[in-house]
Amino acid sequence: MAEVEPSYSPELNPVERFFEELRRMIVNRIFSSLSELEEALLVLVEEYLADK
Repeated sequence: MAEVEPSYSPELNPVERFFEELRRMIVNRIFSSLSELEEALLVLVEEYLADK
């Protein structure tokens, strides 16, 4: 008997939710350098982890 697997559900995957939230936080922002983007991402990740 074959097992029925659920369809793809990104909303149930914590990693998908994390990256979607990160995308929302940095969308429409312009970074003058890669290091500026990296710093912004570090701050956002720290804020995200502090809220959880």
